[in-house]
Amino acid sequence: VQNGKDDCEEYHVFRSALEEMFQVCDELLRASEGDERNNLAMKLLPPQQGFFFGTYDIDEWYWNEVIKTHECLKAILDEPYDINISYKYQASW
Repeated sequence: VQNGKDDCEEYHVFRSALEEMFQVCDELLRASEGDERNNLAMKLLPPQQGFFFGTYDIDEWYWNEVIKTHECLKAILDEPYDINISYKYQASW
């Protein structure tokens, strides 16, 4: 959404970006568990290390966040499409 910027500003999030993130989460959750699934995770949605992010490990915490994101996006995308609804993202570190 921010094209690499981290300036604490609000950015419009297009529905297509929400759909894309949902598809990534969905693909990861449908993959067979094990090394193949973890390799796919590293390719499609690699973890970020740091004070706020945790480790580079693809572990239980990582998968819990993927599940939570998938559920939140599903709830949003299951709502009837309304051109008047807009979404914003703002990073705040």
